Amino acid sequence: MLKPAEETTPTPEPETKPEPEKNPNVLPTILTILLFAGGGGFFAFKKHKGKKAETA
Repeated sequence: MLKPAEETTPTPEPETKPEPEKNPNVLPTILTILLFAGGGGFFAFKKHKGKKAETA
């Protein structure tokens, strides 16, 4: 004959708190972009100014 199944109470799993996502620091990225844009703008300004002096 079959034995009756024993009832087991499920053990509750310990709740894990999700870690808050860390926001990356974007300040160095913004400063690098501004540095390159400023350097490129200065370079273009000097090149453009030099060509006007040669043609005039």
